[in-house]
Amino acid sequence: MTKTARALALVVGCLTMPMLSQAQSTLEQFSYDSVGFRGIRVGVGAMWSNKVETTAQYGLQVHLGEIAPRLRLMLGASYFKADLTDEEIRRLEDGILQVVDDPTGSATVDLGQVKWQDIAFAGDAQYLILGGGARRWQPYVGGGVSLHFRNGSGDRIAGTVIEENLDQLQIGLDLTAGTDVLLTQSLVLNVGLRGVLTGNLNSFTLGVGLGYRVP
Repeated sequence: MTKTARALALVVGCLTMPMLSQAQSTLEQFSYDSVGFRGIRVGVGAMWSNKVETTAQYGLQVHLGEIAPRLRLMLGASYFKADLTDEEIRRLEDGILQVVDDPTGSATVDLGQVKWQDIAFAGDAQYLILGGGARRWQPYVGGGVSLHFRNGSGDRIAGTVIEENLDQLQIGLDLTAGTDVLLTQSLVLNVGLRGVLTGNLNSFTLGVGLGYRVP
């Protein structure tokens, strides 16, 4: 190795050592030793979406403790069932007409009322803005992933390709924000927002929940 190469290696080493040390220090803060049941809450919210009418969404979340300073782990499940919007139903009807052999141009399609049901399971990591501990107010932001089991239904689509296309398994990207309010030593009120992005259905939910936290 030439003197120039040795000097360059020394400079690179001096520059990268602090970053490696910092990265190692950050990783050492993650620990599963404190992961366990820390609380549970149930909630209800109003959900807006690009393909279904505004509807109620019901949810349950389990608090599993902090995996790093200010970073808590949440597991949850949610459910909704709603009518497809008129615009979405027209889109499906137009799609059918495009493949129908209709020399006269007089064919019509009426799918009637179509419902979409979603059962989802999600895992979130939420950053506690004010830090951990038993605080009266606990605002947070976070993100995670979700798994959605969707089922379409309707009298006129039963057993058709439309129903098959609505019966889906989707993975979602979730973004959350909100605050916990400690009402008593173990009773918590939650007000939160959740946005979910999936392949063909995006939603936004504003909800409230009531939960129990281990003192």
